[in-house]
Amino acid sequence: MKNVKLLSLVMIAGLILVGCGQSSTKVGSVKLDAMATSESMRTTSKSMMQRSFQGFKFNNGLAKVKLNGKYGYINKEGEEITELKYEDANNISGGLAQVKLNDKWGYINEEGKEVMEIKYEYAGPFSNELAMVKLNGKWGYINKKGKVVTEIKYDKIDEFWEGLALVELNSKRGYINEEGKEITELKYDVEISQRCLFRYREGLVPVVLDGKWGYINKEGKEVIELKYDEALGFSEGLGLVQLNGRWGYINKDGKEVIELKYEEAGGFNEKYATVMLNGKYEFIDKEGKEYTDVKNNIVEKPSDKEEIFKIYSGGKLGYVNKDGIKVIEFVYDDAGNFSEGLAAVKLNGEWGYINKEGKKIIEFKYDAACDFSEGLAEVVLGGKCGYINIDGTEITKFKYDFSE
Repeated sequence: MKNVKLLSLVMIAGLILVGCGQSSTKVGSVKLDAMATSESMRTTSKSMMQRSFQGFKFNNGLAKVKLNGKYGYINKEGEEITELKYEDANNISGGLAQVKLNDKWGYINEEGKEVMEIKYEYAGPFSNELAMVKLNGKWGYINKKGKVVTEIKYDKIDEFWEGLALVELNSKRGYINEEGKEITELKYDVEISQRCLFRYREGLVPVVLDGKWGYINKEGKEVIELKYDEALGFSEGLGLVQLNGRWGYINKDGKEVIELKYEEAGGFNEKYATVMLNGKYEFIDKEGKEYTDVKNNIVEKPSDKEEIFKIYSGGKLGYVNKDGIKVIEFVYDDAGNFSEGLAAVKLNGEWGYINKEGKKIIEFKYDAACDFSEGLAEVVLGGKCGYINIDGTEITKFKYDFSE
């Protein structure tokens, strides 16, 4: 039961935190309204605690930096490879990064060269060779050569997931493929959901028509009857549906395999899901078996694949292993997850880094500290940002603007 308990605790964090930590791309503000939140269950418990400083992480050998309100990029030697002139900038994705200049968006490559005209009202990150762009108030998709793949005609669009994307035109929704072909008639309701992202998962996506929800497949065929009051994406072979105010789970044949009886419920992750029954949170497995003996610790899954978990206990943070055995003392005021063998932790008001044995590796002296990425981490000292390597060597001067 101990292992089940710990895994269930991890599941709380997994359900709460899925979809977080993407503020650097600033795409959420322009996506379809339904895209703004994750499909995870909402809670307001202490387990929602987030570190305020996420920092600018290295990605594909580059990190964005900010100085005097303008953005540019540095390489892993700390050299500025672009002029710090942009009004906004995002991480490299698919070999290109979006930049904003004179209130218009375009793209630069990994050498810092502007490879497409900076002309769009918005430009999204490249994913599967395509990116969302907005021009003259309408949305469409371009490829990495700047060629328009779909007509720029839609009122709203989303990123591609499993080769398909949600589009909206004249207050009706449907889906297109990566060639720009509409695989469904644009007929589905514009439903504003706080939980459903309307993205394909495991080959199916929820749709709503005349107030009733069901699922379509990748050919656009309605394969699960539109009869539910709400429906969320599939996870681990099960879809989450609501009818008459109660949630339960169906399989891909549309069969209700876990009774629709829960007041709240989340998607499955590593064979477990969080549910609420009679006002109390529980955990269920995929057979519907319920586990209730879970304490309200805070647990977050680590950012790498090693099984060390952060737990909040007695007003302090520490770490346990997958068996629930304490491996690092509960002494820290704040802490990050382990990344590349180190975790940023806060002690007596200052940040430093420890290894997985709890040994101090980088001195506690920083105002804030970010997780390591590609061997480097952004840290704050004296109100200014700079970068250090895993040895604690400072590779840049502390001169850049602080951005939460």
